Amino acid sequence: MSDDVINSKSYWNGRFGEDWEDLGGREQSRFFGALAVQMLPAWLVRASSQRRLTWCDWGCALGDGTQEVAQSIPGAMFTGVDFSAVAIADAKQRFPGLSFISD
Repeated sequence: MSDDVINSKSYWNGRFGEDWEDLGGREQSRFFGALAVQMLPAWLVRASSQRRLTWCDWGCALGDGTQEVAQSIPGAMFTGVDFSAVAIADAKQRFPGLSFISD
């Protein structure tokens, strides 16, 4: 890993491009996505599906957590946002059915 300032764009572009997967980042994102789903009230899940509500996963990394939540709430719309262009490029390729934005 480089000497970039932690939480800078260059740090996270490096982290996602170099060792995120090797360090279990994808598994961590899926774990926390699944945990979030378990904690959601049933009425919110139902309303999100029935009304096609839009969700935003801010700081979505490579999109694994976004996918985990999205597959649990069919019909809802999901957008993942991360300021790492490297992460968003990977997420778009891996999960083409979801929307991802680098900002």
